[in-house]
Amino acid sequence: MKKILLIFISIFLLCQNVFADNLGDAITAWKNLVSTVKGITYSVINSSLPIKDVEQWKALMNEAINNQADTLSVTIVNFDQNVYDITTFRSYDVAISAKGSVTGTIANITYSFSYHSNYRMTRAYETGSKDKLNVEELAVYDKLVTKAQEIKSQYTSDFDKEKAIHDYIVTTFKYGPLDVETPPLRAHTIVGLINDGEGVCEAYAQTFNILGKMCGLDVQCITGKMEGVSHMWNIIKLDGEYYHVDVTSDDPTPDDGNRLIYSNFNLTDEQISEKHTWDTSQFPKCTATKYNYYDYYGLVATNYSELQNIINSALSKGQKTITFETRNYILNSSNDIKSLFQGKGFSSIYITGDFGEVGAFSITVS
Repeated sequence: MKKILLIFISIFLLCQNVFADNLGDAITAWKNLVSTVKGITYSVINSSLPIKDVEQWKALMNEAINNQADTLSVTIVNFDQNVYDITTFRSYDVAISAKGSVTGTIANITYSFSYHSNYRMTRAYETGSKDKLNVEELAVYDKLVTKAQEIKSQYTSDFDKEKAIHDYIVTTFKYGPLDVETPPLRAHTIVGLINDGEGVCEAYAQTFNILGKMCGLDVQCITGKMEGVSHMWNIIKLDGEYYHVDVTSDDPTPDDGNRLIYSNFNLTDEQISEKHTWDTSQFPKCTATKYNYYDYYGLVATNYSELQNIINSALSKGQKTITFETRNYILNSSNDIKSLFQGKGFSSIYITGDFGEVGAFSITVS
């Protein structure tokens, strides 16, 4: 009976922030990354029972992916390529290929899986097993565990832990690389961000995600677009309410390690939707404002008098860096702020923020 060779290949790409997608470069980067991975424990799954329905097949495929199997060999009765379609497992975490043969209606197929570094890192935490990590991933994972332990030893509330993670990422790493049209796949990874000191939105969000989980926070990644460009950020649950947090957008470009802003820290759906879009049916609704950074610390200025009170209160506490957010109140130039420091004995005033529109500002005085 005639045998038909089957070859299916499916490559799933990653989120990028301000860079354009490039399919050819992404495929090459994926292949290069997979070919250079060393130190991983490989596993093979062979199904001894023939598969007779698609639900049985999906269960086996999901089991293989959850266990990070390298291959899965199956026999499928009454095989239909349109029914047993590997594209139904579309994910940026795993690339799946399949090859085999069909004799009549019986197919013998071997599926091969390649897992993204971020998936292996996250699964290591979720399963408690680091067996699937390569040497570099293992070292980074242990470094993150140490960082999480440090944060947990210093802070008890979920809000404070979240802020500590946010500040660590913003002050330690920078967005990039900026000198290439399409960043390498490594720039999307937790490993790349930690070891290279720079990365794109996925690296930021995934690092926030795994550190948050290690600190006991209820956090997840969310994919969508920011001003029309593919983007990834996070959603966190605090006291039963959900908030958006976009660490990437809180890290200034070019990088300024001395500047901390919280424009995208614990926002509602309405607030973040000014620039972000996403499939709202796939993620929890974010409507609470209690843990928005500026609301939480009373740093919202809706008029000149409130701004004056914020600055005077900070100076009375000896603070040399002051952050605040304007709402329904526009500062047109730095002079609007500098006038509040006249006669207070400061030789320099460094101000960052977007004048002419509402938003977050940071002031450093000396």
